[in-house]
Amino acid sequence: MNQTKPEYYWSPAGGIGRGLRFAQIVVALFAILIMASSANATTMHPDYADQNGGQLYKPAVEPNQTLRVHRVGNVYFSITNYGKLGSEARDITDPLTNLPAPSCEFPAGSNIDYLFQGCIWIGAVVDDPDNPGELDTLVSIGDDGWWSDINELNPESPPDGQILMLSIRGESAPPYAPTFGQLSDLSGRTFDAISEQDFICVFTDTVVIGVAPDAQDNRPHKPLNIRIVQKSYSWSYEYAEDFILMDFEIENIGDSPMDSVWIGLYIDADVLHTSEDGYGDEEGAQDDICGFLRNFYPDQNDTSVYTEINTAWIADNDGQPDGPYDNPGSFIYSSGRGVSGCRVVQSPNDSLDYGFNWWISHSNSPLDWGPTQAQNARIFPGGGRGTPGGDWAKYFVMANGEFDYDQIYSALDWSDSTGNWIENPTEDPDDLADGYDTRYLYSFGQFDQIEPGTTLPLTIAYVCGDKLHQDPSNWVDNLYNHTQDPVSINEYYNNLDFQDFATNAQWAEWVYDNPGRDSCFIDGMWETDGDSGLYRNTGVDANGDSIRFWYKGDGCPDFKGPPPPYSPKLTVEPVKSGITISWDGINLDEDNSGSEDGFDSFNGKQDFEGYAVYMSYDELEWTLLCRYDKIDWVPVTWDNTISPAQWVVNKERFYPITTDSVNALGWDPYTPDWNNTAVTNWEAFDLNTGLGWEKAEFDTLTDGYFGIFNGADTVEGKIVNHYSYSLDGLASSRGIYFSVTAFDFGDPLTDLGSLESAKSINATLVYPIDKTEPINVYPNPYKITDTQYYIDMGYEDPNREGWHEQDRRIWFANLPDEQRAIIRIWTLDGDLVRVLAYNPEDAIGNPAGITYWDLVTRNGQAIVSGLYLYTIEFIPIGGAQSRESEIGKFVIIK
Repeated sequence: MNQTKPEYYWSPAGGIGRGLRFAQIVVALFAILIMASSANATTMHPDYADQNGGQLYKPAVEPNQTLRVHRVGNVYFSITNYGKLGSEARDITDPLTNLPAPSCEFPAGSNIDYLFQGCIWIGAVVDDPDNPGELDTLVSIGDDGWWSDINELNPESPPDGQILMLSIRGESAPPYAPTFGQLSDLSGRTFDAISEQDFICVFTDTVVIGVAPDAQDNRPHKPLNIRIVQKSYSWSYEYAEDFILMDFEIENIGDSPMDSVWIGLYIDADVLHTSEDGYGDEEGAQDDICGFLRNFYPDQNDTSVYTEINTAWIADNDGQPDGPYDNPGSFIYSSGRGVSGCRVVQSPNDSLDYGFNWWISHSNSPLDWGPTQAQNARIFPGGGRGTPGGDWAKYFVMANGEFDYDQIYSALDWSDSTGNWIENPTEDPDDLADGYDTRYLYSFGQFDQIEPGTTLPLTIAYVCGDKLHQDPSNWVDNLYNHTQDPVSINEYYNNLDFQDFATNAQWAEWVYDNPGRDSCFIDGMWETDGDSGLYRNTGVDANGDSIRFWYKGDGCPDFKGPPPPYSPKLTVEPVKSGITISWDGINLDEDNSGSEDGFDSFNGKQDFEGYAVYMSYDELEWTLLCRYDKIDWVPVTWDNTISPAQWVVNKERFYPITTDSVNALGWDPYTPDWNNTAVTNWEAFDLNTGLGWEKAEFDTLTDGYFGIFNGADTVEGKIVNHYSYSLDGLASSRGIYFSVTAFDFGDPLTDLGSLESAKSINATLVYPIDKTEPINVYPNPYKITDTQYYIDMGYEDPNREGWHEQDRRIWFANLPDEQRAIIRIWTLDGDLVRVLAYNPEDAIGNPAGITYWDLVTRNGQAIVSGLYLYTIEFIPIGGAQSRESEIGKFVIIK
């Protein structure tokens, strides 16, 4: 059916003054959708093996489509400059690492993804440029998600269309990006860094040539004429590390207004560990559940204090324990116990309406289904009742105002219980209710009109939460085979723990707009109008003053929270069986960017308190090696206003002060008098170990030394404190991550505890090897029966992606940094088995000095048991001196 000349449009708000009345429009829309269901066959999303994908339409000059990965927080999250989120099961390469890009990996380093693909949909009613005086309903999308590979949002062609990376840390501190910059796409406009990792890009829906036509609409792409500036932000701070903020500027660059604007986020999660079968039985995409969370309760025992968070969510149905689904066992490293979702944290419409629709997309029309209220009953183009294909169907789902019930309730007979929902007509409703390949649309609007040249601002948060699943048996005990029992379903739901997820969703809003903080920046200057947001009185303190719970900001974006100190920039020197880590307290090449001279943007103080040194074998489980802090003090006073009277630490909420400052007040903090309640005593704020220039310590627990390295220098008029930490007794054959964090003393005035920088920011992989030693080959001998030991030692499957036969490894370590190498492996008879090439300048996936053989011959065959020889021929790089070849041997035992 040709839909390029529609005779109507649909506007649920009415009042535009053109077109049919709402009731007539709905009837007409249903008729169009039903007739379109008999249209010619279309191409579907290749989630199923029997689908071949759509035809690829390539423009003459391709848009500069690219991707970046947020990596500073606890969520590794892929952002593109063409309206998509995620990397489609790591099918897209991160151009900065040349490795598969994690889609939404949480926790960072776990190889557990919570997103296959997400994208933005923008719909509006506009004048039809092909038919003056008539209206059309258009939706521009980052991707259709199912029917065909439609990408209607694109950047400019090279050299434009770049993604700009900025960081508040500056180029001298991780993640090594400038604090301001500009895009060639936006002439004359500069951007200042907002977070620790900003990605900024521009794309439009105006590219027509080369864009795949929407087969459901049976017409080429018709643009709304919009330009989107997309800015995404991430932080390493403890309260902000589990979400990404995405700030959009949606500008009408056409000649006509956009009416009745609705925006949707389409999310197809596919929660899985990389070792899972993506479409196995009760694995990968086949066992997801989704729903909607309306409120956040700071105290789970007090439901009277809450905020609205309006957050859609999706998760694995059981957290993927290590046993079969009917005998679940326990949670392990690969268990996807968490949850992810999205919410709006800012829009110009205070009375924003939300919609939440989920569905199952399927090539078999009767199985393509989603919950539907009776007044919204529909059969979409393609014949299903779930997947909206084409502009009008997408707009209908965005704007229908429907709030679907959570997926776990979908096998109940809603048609009889409420009269508002149609019956689930699928062949096996139970299979959908206990987990399936689910996707959802989180929509919001209506924005009545965007005039030409004006911009709609919008801020979204993509949020993750940990340990939703607490009981490995919850699913099999209460949901599997119980999907038609409301009591059992509720028991399953009550056993899910949304607290971490809800807390993160709330903090996403608070970071965007800080509650209790008057911070409007208007016309180039800060204005304080006395409006610090909204609060509730939740009680009274000992002085009779009200205790306030601030839950809303003043409406002016902050995009910040109280930060920890900057992470130090590390230098790591490996030696045989040991390492030495060195760093400085400040960065000479950039003022106020070091751990010790940086300012807290909330209280304006240099609140650095100390350092902590950690080690890890997998970047997930960290061991604290040592923690050292400044020597400072807080007052302890006798409080008669409480019963019983007692000594109270820092009742007046002072910032900690030095020993000299305490002495200047006439007190000696080392000689307290606890018998005299009239005096002020002083208590160490932290451990009071000292930082080297006050007190150097030998750490007997780790046999490491922490203290001054060459003392404190005055360089370019600045005092630079130098630190080092050494550790011995390490295995040379195993890579180890080291990190040094910096922590502050928090903010006593706001009851904020100490904040610590993220370990991931400067985590460094080290092999404790002395470069003067010969090449190290391990394990030697290699025993096929020792596979689990090799995994435990990190020799094989070090990233916990799931061990396969192809993961067998014999490592060659301590290869030189200034030499390329050709490694040849021989049998004792002189037959050449394999040739390996090593280039320290191209050590993707491993640090320089390391390469491996996968125990496969040059003919692709598995190796046999026996004694093997190897030769290493070196090729110097640049002006390096030649190095003598080496010969050695190893044994393989099967």
